[in-house]
Amino acid sequence: MQSPRVLPSQTTKYISAVSDGNQTRHDTVQLNIIPALEASAGNDTTVCWFVSPIPLYGTAINYSKIVWGTGGDGSFSNSASLTTNYFPGIHDKTTGFVDLVLLAIPLPPCVPNIVSTKHVVLDPCTGIRELPNNGLSVVVQPNPAQDKVLITITGLQRAGELTITGLEGREVCSRKIDPAGNQNVTQHLDVSSFPKGIYILKLLSEDKISITRFLVQ
Repeated sequence: MQSPRVLPSQTTKYISAVSDGNQTRHDTVQLNIIPALEASAGNDTTVCWFVSPIPLYGTAINYSKIVWGTGGDGSFSNSASLTTNYFPGIHDKTTGFVDLVLLAIPLPPCVPNIVSTKHVVLDPCTGIRELPNNGLSVVVQPNPAQDKVLITITGLQRAGELTITGLEGREVCSRKIDPAGNQNVTQHLDVSSFPKGIYILKLLSEDKISITRFLVQ
């Protein structure tokens, strides 16, 4: 058979023989089959935003190299290891999520690379469930802040309590808010004495609750 075609599923050695009737010559060729690359960064997940580091358990087979990357501003304990830890940055926490990317490079001469993304939601984990569509809203401006912020409250029908806590759970501010017949209320707050970091602002009014977060730089 001249110029045969083969499609082996595993490494195979082929032997060819040529004869003129008197003499026979043999030659061999081995076709090495390299299994296809497989890689996964793991399932998407949700963690409390004060949990650090975030453990990662990537999987990959038939690779020559792997490396972790982030769409945020955090860092890895070892970006070249499938099993590693991710330390979220300030931007990750204020955004509320981060995409972690596992890049796997196959064994040569195979192509292409595989990119797998793990979406991590950083939840405030305040322990209080926000009621859907309750009409109560709180906005902090500017965010990030340095010295003073303007707190704008909408949908407040009855008196409520506003509290601000740090990630460690320590309360740094608490005040009563009375709308006095006006559902839109503004409050000025001096945060210049607050340590730099992320804060959770919670407004509770009867059965309504609104939670937001802001950063003090």
